[in-house]
Amino acid sequence: MGATLKAHLDVNNMNNHLKAYIQQEIKEGVEVLMRNKMKKLVNAGLERISSTIEAKVKTGTSYIQWGRTKCTNDNTEMVYSGFVGGSSYTGGGAPNKLCVPNEPQWGIYDGKVNSSPFIGATLFDNWDINIKNTLFDNKYTYYVIQCAVCHVKKATSTIMIPGRKTCYNNWKIEYHGYLMAGYPLHKAASEYICVDGNPDHIKRVPSWADKSLLYSVYSRCNGATPCPPYVNGREMTCVVCSR
Repeated sequence: MGATLKAHLDVNNMNNHLKAYIQQEIKEGVEVLMRNKMKKLVNAGLERISSTIEAKVKTGTSYIQWGRTKCTNDNTEMVYSGFVGGSSYTGGGAPNKLCVPNEPQWGIYDGKVNSSPFIGATLFDNWDINIKNTLFDNKYTYYVIQCAVCHVKKATSTIMIPGRKTCYNNWKIEYHGYLMAGYPLHKAASEYICVDGNPDHIKRVPSWADKSLLYSVYSRCNGATPCPPYVNGREMTCVVCSR
């Protein structure tokens, strides 16, 4: 009788422990399930908020792709295309280059051609260089240099890095090419721009008279330049990066 009662009490005790264990497991399982569900709901809400903010707050950055009629990166949209504009290589006009649109809109004008500042198309001049089937091919001399203004939606800044074909960490490449600038012995001041390594050649003119000209830029070991890694006489690469 005592043994039977003890056995019955042990079974009841085991049942109580088992019940408590099952209840605890169910409670923990429900808590995990609820946490996962809440996490998904919160993440979904954050995604919706982020999408709403992106839709309402316009972000992005722009750059000029020198040498091309279109933006070549799939993640960009083209604002407009045109030609590279500048002042004549013979004078002391503005040093910077502009991407001049193909569809001008006129305001007030008198139509005079005088000694005031002007802007005209810029040409390739492959002087003393002739690397076949590249942008340095002599047959491309006197071609008008094209350009495209590109907008990157998912970026806030762009940089041009001379002497590189790839971007540094955490930056994305937009395009790469070669540095070009005005000729050092010409009177006109100039700036360095990064011309696409595979430029579009559309229009060739017969003469360079009264035009802006661009030439390839090479590295010079002048006693201060770190050579190596730089090498005297090599054409300088460049890359445009965004982040």
